[in-house]
Amino acid sequence: GHQAVAPIWHVLPALRVVLRGTDLVRTTVGLRYFDLSRRPRPSDAPDVDYGAWLVSPDAQTPAVTPRSPAAKAGLRAGDVILEIQGTTLDQRTSLNALLQDLTPGTTVRVRIRRGTDEQTLELTLGAARV
Repeated sequence: GHQAVAPIWHVLPALRVVLRGTDLVRTTVGLRYFDLSRRPRPSDAPDVDYGAWLVSPDAQTPAVTPRSPAAKAGLRAGDVILEIQGTTLDQRTSLNALLQDLTPGTTVRVRIRRGTDEQTLELTLGAARV
């Protein structure tokens, strides 16, 4: 027979949902981003060493999906998400890793940098079927 091999990080989100005994859904917010703790960095990246920089991967894909939970919370292209619920997004904790441990429907505090200003927004996490 054939064997299927997948990295554990691809399986963990679904396994967590099954163990919780809930429907097979994942947390979604409607963002595209670049992890600022990664190297090399784009030349136009903001002057911050950590966080999730909301940026489009190409001309056709928005950084913040219209009508998404992120858009409803007020997040915009160019913002840098620094923390969620007091947890800093850095080399140890990525945005994806943090989101997969949160339950859809939960409202979280998101500390962002917009230009040179920092502010905190409230984001209600969405759900997508796995």
